[in-house]
Amino acid sequence: MMKAASPLRRLLVIDDDHGIRYILGELLRWMGYEVSLAASGTDALTMLSDGLFDGVLLDLVMPGMSGKEVLHEIRTRGFTMPVIIISGYEALASDMLREGAQAFLVKPIDTVRLRDTLALHLG
Repeated sequence: MMKAASPLRRLLVIDDDHGIRYILGELLRWMGYEVSLAASGTDALTMLSDGLFDGVLLDLVMPGMSGKEVLHEIRTRGFTMPVIIISGYEALASDMLREGAQAFLVKPIDTVRLRDTLALHLG
């Protein structure tokens, strides 16, 4: 049984794949998080400037603006919330951690590892 996060934390999930975005959103809501979904880096940056988020889950390979570019823009704009990369490209993990991501989760995402990673970085 997964323990719900407390107090309610707001997460932004950024992934161009509708199915992954939807499933991740539902899973995170079930875990007790408040979740917003973005289909692109551009949409995500707009949402970040409009609202306060406690954390970001970010896909790397997306059309238009890549996850690496989104992460760079998040940090350049002074946002300090944890950014957790979700990607099938595990070889990019160390590079993304150097770029300012707090964690890297490999797709398909292990739900226990996701829960533990969020608990570690969101308190």
